[in-house]
Amino acid sequence: MLRFSNHRIISLGLSLVICVPAFAQDAEQPKKDNTGTNPVNFTYDARFYHEWAALDIDNGDGALMTNTFEFRLPFGRDLANVAKLDNEHLIYQLSQKFGARMRFRQKSLNVTTTDAGGVDVNTNISGIGDIDARLLTVIPVSKKFMVAPGFEASFNTATHDAMGYGKTVLTPMVFALFPGLLGKGSLFVPGYQYLFSVGGDENRPDVNRSTIDLYFVWLLKHSGNWLIID
Repeated sequence: MLRFSNHRIISLGLSLVICVPAFAQDAEQPKKDNTGTNPVNFTYDARFYHEWAALDIDNGDGALMTNTFEFRLPFGRDLANVAKLDNEHLIYQLSQKFGARMRFRQKSLNVTTTDAGGVDVNTNISGIGDIDARLLTVIPVSKKFMVAPGFEASFNTATHDAMGYGKTVLTPMVFALFPGLLGKGSLFVPGYQYLFSVGGDENRPDVNRSTIDLYFVWLLKHSGNWLIID
């Protein structure tokens, strides 16, 4: 069985992001920034990511391609719309403060190794990766500073060991938001995430990892274009 817990991802060759923002925005909702670049402006978004990574593995090399389908929505907004609740209702207000996200992944892995006899062995694996869901909220501190705590769960849905963790992974997180810190139209968002695993295959390695995330977006002239560094 092919396992990759000890192998290193050495380079990110390509990242392609397609975003379709605000496809179900409320008609009565005031006009907001629907570009999808602000992580705490909770809008309806559908996104597609394609990533290619080169792998440095024992006695060979490989490549991993990941297609990610992502959906974002204000938490509770659909329920408020169906029930025809006004903007002052608690459920509607929750959708202003909480945002939900779900991601589905399809992965393709190609590995070439050299056996003891010097013969190249090629392995191809494709399948579904782990599905994850996130809930994020925002706490305004001042006009120039906000805090956004959240929680994410990654579920053990991968169809092959190489496609996922083999365990359920929980991730508490917190982000700090600094609008306009680096100039008009800019947003700087540093974040911290702690990943740990529960349950799943006891033969797979446990997950216990901290991640630092640095996100910067700069809206260009007339907000029609933007630059993102993540």
